[in-house]
Amino acid sequence: MRYPELLLGMKKRPGLYFNNFSISTLRAFLDGYRHAAGDSDTFYVLDEFQLFIVKKFKINPVLSWNKIIRLYAHSDEQAFHQFFELFEEFLKENEKSK
Repeated sequence: MRYPELLLGMKKRPGLYFNNFSISTLRAFLDGYRHAAGDSDTFYVLDEFQLFIVKKFKINPVLSWNKIIRLYAHSDEQAFHQFFELFEEFLKENEKSK
């Protein structure tokens, strides 16, 4: 399974992967998956997503994508769900540029 498909599957059924809907928990899961997978596709996707988030929110790239999303959300749970919306937007934008 490719990384984007994994993330889109998580959006559909987040309760299968997480017991709380927190952007911090999501980030920890994705970092662990990224480390375990060790493939270039996984690294590329999150690195490109980071650039997308920095550009979208027009914010200093010192902050990681999860902290930027959390900064603009009302709660950690809202940031969790917003991640998936932003990730889909990121995928659509990447498709257009190909």
